[in-house]
Amino acid sequence: QTNLTEQVDTADLSQEISIPFTDVDLNDIGHTATITKAAASGVTTGLTLAEADLVNLISVDTVSKLAGNTNGSVTLTFTASSTAVDYLALDEVLTLTYTIEVNDNDLGTHTKDFVVTIKGTNDAPEVTAIDSTVTEDTASYDLNLLDGTSDVDLSDTLSVTDDLYGAVDGNGDSVAIPVGTLSLTDNTLTVDPTQFNYLAVGEK
Repeated sequence: QTNLTEQVDTADLSQEISIPFTDVDLNDIGHTATITKAAASGVTTGLTLAEADLVNLISVDTVSKLAGNTNGSVTLTFTASSTAVDYLALDEVLTLTYTIEVNDNDLGTHTKDFVVTIKGTNDAPEVTAIDSTVTEDTASYDLNLLDGTSDVDLSDTLSVTDDLYGAVDGNGDSVAIPVGTLSLTDNTLTVDPTQFNYLAVGEK
């Protein structure tokens, strides 16, 4: 079994895999190998790859067996794009079970299953800035702070946990926010622009 961990960057997830096999015909050489089946289990909600796509994640590099020996090995490379398994949340596991067929090209074949597991990591959510322009006479209104946010970890639930506020005036200088202007309830920010009635015409 080959155990892998989801990448936290955009690099491909890649790993060399060695599969041993035996052939009692000592002088048989020139074996070939093919991946014939692939099945996914574990956390599969979010996996968009069909069986043929899963098979294509495995490339057969070399098949080696020396004359006079019964033991041989197949060297494979597993390669998956980062986006293929990004859906996995922290510690979620996708299990891929493959079947490899080794052929001695003398009408003799042997099949063997091997397993690749991929353990999920936590991908940070992506946040889009919310732009809201009003006047000081606008009635109190609500903003959903999760509008435009996303998280590739499908089973993760997003929420707002901190409410740190700051304000600048039209010149870019920091200014105090009047008490009662902003209040946070769960993911909703309530804004009361009337708290800025002290502003003169054209002031920001």
